[in-house]
Amino acid sequence: MKKVIFGLLVLSLSACSDAKQQATLTKVEKKLNAQHQIKVDGCHISYNNKPIDFNAPLADWLKVFGSDYRKIDYLPPWGKVKTPKEYYIYDDAGIRLIYDVNNKKMEHVGLWVGQSEWNKDFAWETEEQYQTRMENPDSFQAKQNFKDGIQVEDVIVGAYPMDQELRSISRHRRGTSYYIWAKCKSGQAGESFDINLSTSYENDPEVIDGISFYAMRTTAVPEDISLKEEYEDCKNTPENEVLYGKYCVDIRKRYHEKFGKE
Repeated sequence: MKKVIFGLLVLSLSACSDAKQQATLTKVEKKLNAQHQIKVDGCHISYNNKPIDFNAPLADWLKVFGSDYRKIDYLPPWGKVKTPKEYYIYDDAGIRLIYDVNNKKMEHVGLWVGQSEWNKDFAWETEEQYQTRMENPDSFQAKQNFKDGIQVEDVIVGAYPMDQELRSISRHRRGTSYYIWAKCKSGQAGESFDINLSTSYENDPEVIDGISFYAMRTTAVPEDISLKEEYEDCKNTPENEVLYGKYCVDIRKRYHEKFGKE
């Protein structure tokens, strides 16, 4: 009898919690960005009804998004192998493309959605920082916000509060971000990719404050660089070390044969 009462109590509390959450949700009118219409169907992206996908060459991306961009060449300081990137920033649209030069493929589409009226988190930038960004010709961010939303399958996604419709198409959540897997449908040629929806910290429900498309790119590490990295990790490891002793003996031998002893 106690188990039945406890079960009814849990159901009652859950129902109350769900009802309370639904009651606190702000009724928001979602709409597609009329000037810069981005739609995702499977792994295909369209911009103003012009199709593109992550397997397409750079020339096709620039043909679809146009020539009104700022280009910034960038060499990230991290990684065993430095991978040069090319940023194509469409200031008026609030769109940023990042091209992987080594792999010769686009890897990122970012939408600068800004901080919407529903987002009560701390301000991202002061007025002074905003003016500096506006005047900086080398800013990595677009000068204007991407307005309204995009369409993912049949759902409008923008700088809006998270709701059940948005949660239903999210693959998983990590920290304050939700992920939608844009998987190629049967018969589609292209490359599946992740849609990352970053959200606010303090709002209930969370409010989307960033939208990005990512395609995974890997860079092969040359054998010499890999061997040097492994040698640095192994050079002080004793031979009788339980886990890596014998492995490190082999690494030191290969290193000395190739580069000589220090």
